[in-house]
Amino acid sequence: MKKSNHSKDKSGIALTKNAGLSRALEYLQQWADSQEPVEFISRRRPEYAIVHTGIIIAKSEADGIKTFELAATGGTRILLSPREWEHVRTQKYPIETVVVTSNTDPGEEFLLHPPYRLLLEHRKIQMAEEQLHKWAENNTTVVINMGFGFFSYFFCGKVVEPGPHQFGFKDPERGGIFMAIPKMSDQVAIDESDGYTTLKMTYEKSGAWFEVSDCVPQTEDALPTSAI
Repeated sequence: MKKSNHSKDKSGIALTKNAGLSRALEYLQQWADSQEPVEFISRRRPEYAIVHTGIIIAKSEADGIKTFELAATGGTRILLSPREWEHVRTQKYPIETVVVTSNTDPGEEFLLHPPYRLLLEHRKIQMAEEQLHKWAENNTTVVINMGFGFFSYFFCGKVVEPGPHQFGFKDPERGGIFMAIPKMSDQVAIDESDGYTTLKMTYEKSGAWFEVSDCVPQTEDALPTSAI
C-alpha cells in the first residue's frame, strides 16, 4: 500500500494538499485578533465582483477545528470554513491576501485582505515620519508654512522629536515649538522634485495644516512681508 504524503497539523487539516493553507489560517487568526477591517471580494471572472467589508470573527466547531466568519457592514455574515477549501494560496505583497479558488470552476474565487486604502494611508504616514526623523537627525534647516483656517505664516526652523511619533517645528525667532503628529493627520502628501522634498499634512477637524520643505529660500524671501 502506497503511503500518503499528506501530513496534518494539530487541527487535523491536511496541509500538504495546499501549502498556502497554513499561512491563510495565520492571516485569518491575525485579522480576528486585531479586528482590523478586511475586504471579502467574491468574483466570477475578472469582470464581475462583489465586495463586502467587515471584521473577522474566530469560531470553533464541535471537533475543535476552527472556522471564521466575516461580519460585514450592513449585516451580511459570511462563513469561512478553511477545512473545505481545496485551492488556497496567499501573497504577502503589496498586502497580505488570501485567495481561494473554486474546485469546479477555476474562474470563480474569493479574496480576503485589508483594504488597500488603509495600506496606502499607513505607508504615507510612515514615509512622513521617516522624512521628519531624517530632518531632525541631520539638524536640517527647513521652511515651515503653517495654516489655521484662513490664517497662515511661514518661517525657517528645525524639526525636533519630543516623543515617539511626535514631531515639532522650532521657530528660532518667535520661540516655542509647533507640534505636528502625522498619525493624527487626515491627509499626507510628499513631493520630491528638483532635489528637494516637501511634506504636507492636513488636519481637517482643526483646520490646521503644515507644509514643510528642505528647499530653504534666501533669508529676505523667508520673512513675512510685514517683517521686512
